[in-house]
Amino acid sequence: MKTKITLRKRRTLISLLATVGLLVTLIFIAGCYEFTTVGQPVAGYTNSSFQVPIVLKPNDPNFNNELHDYGLFGVLLPIGWTIDDNIAFNVKGTYVTFDPLKPFSTDGILIHSDVYSKMYEDSVGSPAGYYWWGGKSNAKYYVDNLDSISLTVTIHTDNQVGNFELQYAIGTLDYWERYPVADISNKIPISISLGTGISAYLEKQISVNLNSSSKILTVDMGDVKNANIQIFDLTGRLTKETKSASGVKTLNLNDLRPGSYIISVKTSNGKVTKKIVLER
Repeated sequence: MKTKITLRKRRTLISLLATVGLLVTLIFIAGCYEFTTVGQPVAGYTNSSFQVPIVLKPNDPNFNNELHDYGLFGVLLPIGWTIDDNIAFNVKGTYVTFDPLKPFSTDGILIHSDVYSKMYEDSVGSPAGYYWWGGKSNAKYYVDNLDSISLTVTIHTDNQVGNFELQYAIGTLDYWERYPVADISNKIPISISLGTGISAYLEKQISVNLNSSSKILTVDMGDVKNANIQIFDLTGRLTKETKSASGVKTLNLNDLRPGSYIISVKTSNGKVTKKIVLER
């Protein structure tokens, strides 16, 4: 005996299939990659800046993590805070069309747009006193096996003091301009206290200590990232130079003559100078 499918049943079946298809699509998009590093500092200062290094990786290494679209990125910020309009990023992965697989690495730029800020507002929403900064990659990226996406965001505060919560979102923009959110971070707290600007922030974060007996110089970067460390004698001659991505950097000064030296720690947001004395 054949079962008759009424019009209502057909509509229900079509609706169910459409829902399943949408669910599968969302699982594919949201299942590609996730935030593995969001290096937001826990504290900062008014009218200052801080950097947030971010890394995304596939959440399932056995999954074919394809990236064949424009990239989207968003940050939930207190109203009054800003972000540099252009953010550099790097994508690493491989093409499956190569045999054997060849590594792929390329740099790009996330460009701010009110259109994508509104897209994040509509997709995620924002609490009172906050807004979404949104940007899109400058080009499409074609990677068949995504390994990582990395970027560093520079955030500028205003004169607000208090405790705030920031959030970060990543997504792709397909042909129909959908899927602004592939992964979203938890809300990350940061405490902002009164300061005199970026100089006060750098002075607070960066410390320089010299062990007079071993002549080992230790530069503690605090929450500051990516600095160029230079040592000058009092004539202005550069005697040593090195770079520090983060954390603590040590330098051996045994090859320098006794005397006074100027330590310069320079970042993209400013410079801190300290004076040391090397004894015999």
